[in-house]
Amino acid sequence: MEKRAILAALLMAGLLMVYQILFVKPQEPQPSAPTQQKSAPVVSAPMAAAPAVPSSAAPVPPKEAPMVPARKAQVETPLYRAILSSQGGRFAAWELKYRGQKPMIVDGELGPQGLSVARGGGPAQRIAFTVSPDSLTLTKEAAQGEVKLIGEDGFGLRITETLRFRADSYVVEHDIKVENLHSVAQSAELGLEWIAPVEWPKDQAEKFQGQHPTRSVRLAGGAARREELAKLANYRGGADWGGLESEWYLGVLIPKSGNFEVIEAKQGGTNGGT
Repeated sequence: MEKRAILAALLMAGLLMVYQILFVKPQEPQPSAPTQQKSAPVVSAPMAAAPAVPSSAAPVPPKEAPMVPARKAQVETPLYRAILSSQGGRFAAWELKYRGQKPMIVDGELGPQGLSVARGGGPAQRIAFTVSPDSLTLTKEAAQGEVKLIGEDGFGLRITETLRFRADSYVVEHDIKVENLHSVAQSAELGLEWIAPVEWPKDQAEKFQGQHPTRSVRLAGGAARREELAKLANYRGGADWGGLESEWYLGVLIPKSGNFEVIEAKQGGTNGGT
């Protein structure tokens, strides 16, 4: 039985998203809302503490989220090729075009797990998105493009995530908009999570040096703080950014606004479990 540990590094973009959830102009509930159709490496986090919902507010009843078939979209640039999954809007593949193909993501074992929503300390729920377009190819002539994802959480929150890509950069811009479709205020935590094995599985040879990260890194208090994954201690607190790095590569989430949190945690398991 091979024991594996999983590192989850999460960052949260706080008040802006909470503000949109709580105070965006509500829409009247619809009997059956129609599904809207629309569509480096990064590291992500759970949201900062949301303002308390007034005790007089009635709890939001759950409803069935629209059924969304699983889909994938391909992004091709001169620097990398990526596959974007509708399940959580995660990157299921990311291959650098540098001296051959270098896969930076191993789906399910190394890389992002997508966007999730949690309420009241409950378990996080992965969001299923519609994705548009199905493919995006960038060149020197067509140097910029975007993919849009739209999903609902089953409690009346509509989440729109817009990913913007450039042909000359590894940076992916994430814009996240949250709309409250109910007439009562809601609070929730949004998380963007990355995982990585603390010890690379012995039955999987690295395809190139630096394929898997060996340290967590975050910028806090004006200083970069690094910790070996094998010695990682649980952390939750403020930081300017956070991510995972090897000796050659670094993947980070850099929020544009403040009041977010970085969470680092090590979880044990057997047979690759988390």
